[in-house]
Amino acid sequence: MALRKGIALVPREERAAVLMSVAEPLRDMLSVEGLLAPETAAGVREATEECLRTATV
Repeated sequence: MALRKGIALVPREERAAVLMSVAEPLRDMLSVEGLLAPETAAGVREATEECLRTATV
């Protein structure tokens, strides 16, 4: 997955802050009903989950 490759490029000591700064706006977009097509929302949800999971490791 390209997202994991991008995450690996972020220095470990900065990773949590960077990933949270990416995940929060994505979560905001998901909170607006009907803003994204279902397929797009599923991809954004998956990316958000990956960012949050990796930020907390």
